Amino acid sequence: MKTLLVLLFVLCFQREALCDCQFPAELNGEWFSVENSIPLRLGISGSFWNEISGPKDSQASYMTCKDIFIHPPRPGQDGTQGNNMTVLMEYHNMKHMNEIDGTVNVCVDILWRSINVVQYRKEYIVTFEGQYVSMFNICPSVTNAYKGEFNLPTTLETTTMYRWMSFPMKCSEIFQPGVYQIDYEKHWMKEVCRNSPCLLTACPTRREDKLVLSYAASDDNTKVLTFDCLGSWNATVNGREYTYAALRSLDINGIEESYKCMMTNRNAKFPDGKERWVMSTDCNKLYNTVFASEKLTISKASPGMKCEK
Repeated sequence: MKTLLVLLFVLCFQREALCDCQFPAELNGEWFSVENSIPLRLGISGSFWNEISGPKDSQASYMTCKDIFIHPPRPGQDGTQGNNMTVLMEYHNMKHMNEIDGTVNVCVDILWRSINVVQYRKEYIVTFEGQYVSMFNICPSVTNAYKGEFNLPTTLETTTMYRWMSFPMKCSEIFQPGVYQIDYEKHWMKEVCRNSPCLLTACPTRREDKLVLSYAASDDNTKVLTFDCLGSWNATVNGREYTYAALRSLDINGIEESYKCMMTNRNAKFPDGKERWVMSTDCNKLYNTVFASEKLTISKASPGMKCEK
């Protein structure tokens, strides 16, 4: 760690611009993502984007911010709050610093979804000594920015990143307060809701940031899973509009399975009054609400089952 701090100080001293580029404060903190099927725990602070845990080789690597561009808001922009941005970073790997003849630049497009969820796309570009480097001549999303044209990624082109220690969010952004009947399909938590009623309680509480799922397990005992609501947003996939939501449960073993991205047709009204959602750890695995490995159907429970006042 001492060696890393000394190295970072030298880099900042030699390249003042490197340390003038700061990530917005709302991105600072620890995050979780699954990048190329590899679970990663990431840390963002000031000018640095570090891989805290992951493959052994990746833990010796980090990225430093060189330039940042905040995209102007657009009418009907995907996302709910915050700003989309493109960041030009320099990639460093302490194990292989002398093996690459040139500078490894990384263009990272970041789509803001909520204070707890962002999506990003990385593109690596190697440049050499004497070559003029600017995000506006090497990052594809902003090379035509002078024309007012931007090429931000779609949801299917990004990796979803969840905040490790989330901020409280109101679950009413996802579900209206009430008690719901849930039906699961496919492999996620196979024993849940297979042979008995399964209830999802979305009732206002003092913090209003929890969903409670209760079900009868295989041993006939009632089990309870509590979910944090991480936010919801709208996005377009293949020309169709969808609503997304993100949840995390600390009751599920395995960090990768504890995060869920959910998707449903935006403003869809089904004749039977049910909502149909699909789920995955990463939103880029959700193409539509028909073909997905994890599905759930949500409907209002019997009239007698209501939130307690």
